[in-house]
Amino acid sequence: MQVMYTPEQYEALMKLVYLGNWMVNGIKTSDERTKKFDAIEQRIFQDAEDAGCGSLSEYDEPLKKYFPTQALEEDTEIIGTQKEYNTEIFWAELVERLAQRDFMAQYGMEAIKTMKEREQKEKFSEHVKRYVDEFEKNELTNIRIDSRL
Repeated sequence: MQVMYTPEQYEALMKLVYLGNWMVNGIKTSDERTKKFDAIEQRIFQDAEDAGCGSLSEYDEPLKKYFPTQALEEDTEIIGTQKEYNTEIFWAELVERLAQRDFMAQYGMEAIKTMKEREQKEKFSEHVKRYVDEFEKNELTNIRIDSRL
């Protein structure tokens, strides 16, 4: 199958592949899944020169692999996307985990198991809303670690 891209489209594809592989490989060591994604990245980076995007990919002869150039890694769109992603994930996970902790502490697992799904969602969402409101208003200002622990 042959797909034709403009240099601008290919650059966008390289950024997308770079960001996807950054997300997959950024938190773990290699496994079968990451090898599959690495192979796709290698293919896209290998064809960069022919697609008019040679400044975004470079070949390392000793490692026999293609890597993003500094220009790609420092691209403002890439950096901005990474920062936005990290920020969104941070707040979403913080809210979710604190709400889950408080929901479990308030009702206990046995009581939660007896609740209908709709009731669970409503009660859980009260905790979520409390943290969303707090963090939107004060960010981390009011977060404290109980030093008695």
